[in-house]
Amino acid sequence: MTTTSLYSSVENLINYIEDHIEGDLTLESLSSSFCISKFHLIRIFKNLTNFTMMEYVKSRKLACSLYELLYTDMKVIDIALKYHFNYEQSYIRAFKKEFGITPAKFRNNQIPVKIVDRINLDFCTSIDDGILFQPQYIVRPEMKLVGVKDIIKLKDKYVKNLANSRGVNFFHNQRIHIKNTLNPHIYIGLTRLVDHSADYTYYMPSVEVNSFEDIPKGMFYDTLPSCKYAVFHYIGRHHAEYISLHTMKALYDYIYSTWIPANNYDFIREGGFRFEEIDSTITSNDYCEAKIYLPFKL
Repeated sequence: MTTTSLYSSVENLINYIEDHIEGDLTLESLSSSFCISKFHLIRIFKNLTNFTMMEYVKSRKLACSLYELLYTDMKVIDIALKYHFNYEQSYIRAFKKEFGITPAKFRNNQIPVKIVDRINLDFCTSIDDGILFQPQYIVRPEMKLVGVKDIIKLKDKYVKNLANSRGVNFFHNQRIHIKNTLNPHIYIGLTRLVDHSADYTYYMPSVEVNSFEDIPKGMFYDTLPSCKYAVFHYIGRHHAEYISLHTMKALYDYIYSTWIPANNYDFIREGGFRFEEIDSTITSNDYCEAKIYLPFKL
């Protein structure tokens, strides 16, 4: 049984890296120490920093080594060894790649350089046993979707269970009948809102297609216009099929109570829909990712 949340594990890991920045930090040792798989660490750090974890560690070592160059007379080779670079030339090459100049030129000329700072998790939110990252903004072309459609009563206390069960059934049993799929392994859960006063929404488990030819009997199609989207990325330490049941309400509660008021966002004004996207190829029993797309009209 997991006793430490994913958010807390990542927070402890970041603190450990800073406290042991002069040590021999490897992906294998950190993964083992914090009980997070190497694959998960790579994905998490990519979302946090756009770097892999070891790229982040190297950048932090180089940033910290600036202190010795500025405030001490330590030789470059000794600085390299202090921060666990195997050779002086390895440190110099990494330094030049990171900052565009050599350590000696930086020390002599004290040119301003841009560093990778310690990760600040204040921009993330702990949701159950997962992490919700602040949104990135993208523009996505028109999407054609085919799937099954349900009316979901918003006051139904089983609404999340219903959407979850419909999605699981569609992905395992109905998706295979759809032709012309672009990415059959990517699940899209589309919600269409009618208006602010309606007590129901339409929920459509679906996949993206390149045409609406040969739609299976009993299925529906929908077209999403080219849009700018705010994309919230969620990483959880559980299987994707438990996202809706255990965490989707918490995810949307956070988005509705925090992000939407701060951005004066209105679903109906911006198109009246949203969707979740889950890539089954990166899902396992103890790991999943989901992206929540909120549209803005172009």
